[in-house]
Amino acid sequence: MDIWLFAQHAYDSKIRRLAAVLKPEHLERAVFEWIGTALQDRGFSGIRESLRSLEEQGARIGGGIDAYYWAPSAESAPPDMTASDLLEADGGPVSTGSPIHYLRNNTEGGKRLIISKLKRQIDLGVRSIHIDEYDHGTAESIDDVIARLRAYAMEKHDRPILVSTNSRGYGGQDFTMYCGAQPNGRELADFYVRSYPLRLQGLPAGHDFTGAETEPFDGTYHLIPEMREAHRAVAPKRFYYFIDFAGSRFVAPKDFSVWPNYVRIAEAQIMAAGGIPGAFRSFYNRLGAYERGLHAIVANRVKFIRELGPLLRDLEWIEPQHLRADRERIWTSAFRQPDRTIVHAVNGNYDNGSQSMAVQRDVQIELSVDEPVKRIWLTTPDLPSSRRRTVLEEGEYEFRDGRVRFRIPALDFHVIAVLEHGAPWDPVCEPMAIVHPFPLRTQLPVGNEVRLTALPTEGTLQELDWSAMSAGAAEGSQAGRFDVGSVDETGLYRAPTRTEGRTEIVLRAASREEPSAFADIRLAVVPNLSLPWTPAADGEGVPDEWEIVEGRGDWASGCSDEDNKEDAVGRSGLVLRNTNIAEATVELSIGGGAGYATLLSGGDQTWSDCEFRVRWTSERPPIVWYGLDSERPNTYVGFVFRYRNSGNYWLYQCGFDGFVRLYRYRDGVGQEVGQPAAFRYPDVEEPNDIRVTASGADFRFERNGVRVRDDRGVGEADWRCGSIGFGTSFTANRFERIEVRGAGRGTS
Repeated sequence: MDIWLFAQHAYDSKIRRLAAVLKPEHLERAVFEWIGTALQDRGFSGIRESLRSLEEQGARIGGGIDAYYWAPSAESAPPDMTASDLLEADGGPVSTGSPIHYLRNNTEGGKRLIISKLKRQIDLGVRSIHIDEYDHGTAESIDDVIARLRAYAMEKHDRPILVSTNSRGYGGQDFTMYCGAQPNGRELADFYVRSYPLRLQGLPAGHDFTGAETEPFDGTYHLIPEMREAHRAVAPKRFYYFIDFAGSRFVAPKDFSVWPNYVRIAEAQIMAAGGIPGAFRSFYNRLGAYERGLHAIVANRVKFIRELGPLLRDLEWIEPQHLRADRERIWTSAFRQPDRTIVHAVNGNYDNGSQSMAVQRDVQIELSVDEPVKRIWLTTPDLPSSRRRTVLEEGEYEFRDGRVRFRIPALDFHVIAVLEHGAPWDPVCEPMAIVHPFPLRTQLPVGNEVRLTALPTEGTLQELDWSAMSAGAAEGSQAGRFDVGSVDETGLYRAPTRTEGRTEIVLRAASREEPSAFADIRLAVVPNLSLPWTPAADGEGVPDEWEIVEGRGDWASGCSDEDNKEDAVGRSGLVLRNTNIAEATVELSIGGGAGYATLLSGGDQTWSDCEFRVRWTSERPPIVWYGLDSERPNTYVGFVFRYRNSGNYWLYQCGFDGFVRLYRYRDGVGQEVGQPAAFRYPDVEEPNDIRVTASGADFRFERNGVRVRDDRGVGEADWRCGSIGFGTSFTANRFERIEVRGAGRGTS
């Protein structure tokens, strides 16, 4: 497998849709339950359905659990384990009173607990499993667990299962940062998972990051020889690399502005060492660093590997008698394949002061070869596919006395030279495309905003140039010129404040790196929605008055059949459901900002004082993240009001811990307002008539006609309008009888 993504929790719809753009062959740890058995005990409800679309695209799904920690109070005991077995497995709490305990993973009880949890993931259908934090496991213990899991998969499901572990002496993640034992390929693991290579200024090679976590990124490191030896030692097995930022001390630069360079340097050195880069790890609910503008770099690397994969697999590591560049800090590495010699040139001329790479021009490479060279061509992941490959003319290289000399016109980060000794090979590369990974609105009321997302399928820049135009202008016509609104560089579109009827707008996203690559979105600007407003069902999907905002969650709609009620034009009332109970928000993003949250918004953002009513019914028992009581507030249903855009809105959050909280989101940062109010979370199928009133700066939340809390939006005089919506986390719900009315001053 070449296209490997470390995409933890890929069943979340946002990660799933972003991953689908990359068309992965394998999703490592797509189903991961660190501790607890909440997901397993529910038969992986929501997860199965969500991952099916990725499997239909050809992705192989991987699972995983932790081998160092467990949570006895949040885990169902396997039926074949006795109390004495569990006592043998228990290493005690990590701190006084903590529900998280150590797992004695070398004992028979500990091994049986690991195996039992992974059997349920194998039953789910995962094709690989990753056993995390197995550092304290002995090689004999790990071998035993792997053998028993493989036997189970074959005996019960008649299929093989791939297994990897995170144990440093067994191929774990910390290569290049630690000097522990290295794998030799004889381990039972099918492949090895390691962190991207990295150095920090002032940090000695081979040491832990402790005490040096704030040091600046050092882009001058040269780890190709060390990685070459490691890759050769385990071949034909592979190392796959990922970036781990699962906590406050993550193995990556702390300054996010240098991440594009960090990733490009690391990936160049990994491939030059005969390895395959993986992808970013998700920070629970986000596909790693998408918000940091690095998705294009991931897509670029994936596309490069897919189209140039034959140059990266089935390699013979060679050490030519002579191989050099004509200047310092150009690092080279060579491999052989039948009829080909492959030479990697990696630029090491990085300026740590300016954090930039100095492009090297007209670099001469000279190496000894055993056969005559019939053709040489160059390729690089530093350019889009339309400009990536250069075939050298006969006069542009020289072969004499067993040596070949050629020039690389420009070396940015990485160039691969292919010296052909036999039949030529011309790779087929698709041009860059601009794609929209998330559902799109097709109409928007005047004066409203919507954030659009588009992504290039390759390149080194995620930034796009956005423009708004009339449909006629998009087709080259001079007709139909009028106010089309505006769209900023982030894709936030603001509709004009007035229109005559329905106006067709075209929003174009074009690559800055390859301007000929663009994609258009057609959007109708329509008159404002008047109050009172009752949304109606319209077809099978979410009606066009609604926007799937964040999480890009899995939502379904239907018609109310109560009394066969229809509106004046014969449409039935709307019923909305969020169908993926496993989708949730549990953490804030690295570096601050709002955490991932499933959010649906509907109506008109120009509404000011209004009253929002809905009947809410919980359809399944909620999930608590890893079964921990401390995470119960993060299991919730939210009622959104005064929604302006994806970063600015108010939210009453009904938590499974028995409290209602009020949050104000401004520019993507959430802040709790006031104190939590007691609230009994409803039973499954217990209807709750919710009313949220916003009048001026006064807010009220009611359930079944009973006031739960009153609040005041202090300092919000400039922000007293917006639409309504719903947020969900680890809950499955039905929303019906939705109605918005105007509200007078005061909430009494």
